[in-house]
Amino acid sequence: MSKAARGTEDGAPLTAEEIRSKLCEYTAFVDGTLRPDLEAAVKDREGVESEIAEYEDLSSQLGMLRKRTAGDEPLESTVDLGHRVAFCRAEVEDPGTVFVHLGLGFHVEMTLDEAIRAVGERIKFLQDGPLRLRDDRAKNVAGNIEGAISIMEELNKKSLELSE
Repeated sequence: MSKAARGTEDGAPLTAEEIRSKLCEYTAFVDGTLRPDLEAAVKDREGVESEIAEYEDLSSQLGMLRKRTAGDEPLESTVDLGHRVAFCRAEVEDPGTVFVHLGLGFHVEMTLDEAIRAVGERIKFLQDGPLRLRDDRAKNVAGNIEGAISIMEELNKKSLELSE
């Protein structure tokens, strides 16, 4: 049984009114603090998952590009101009090198093999670092919500006992 459900600091049992007040406090804390924290943590985690998915897609595309290119022949392709809404045809003169966004505004020109390795390393970094931290944060906040709900259930049970 939680400290809140057992009684006051001096050991005296809580009155029904005090229990209702504590229930309101916990409800306000869960709704006003913990749920928004959980939503933010989940949104942050989903952002990293989306970035990982984009890098995995890039890795796949680089692998296909490596298979398609033969020597120094130009490559014709369709290029996404933004958000998969507008496209245009393009000719790539040297398909053996690409520019890869590595984060923090850095774009690096690399050979296809270098780019595939760099993208793999970026995916591993995102999975081992930012994704794990955001996942741990979401689990921690969810655990805090479960704890608060458990205390609220105890308080509610105690309130029902006092009203009988």
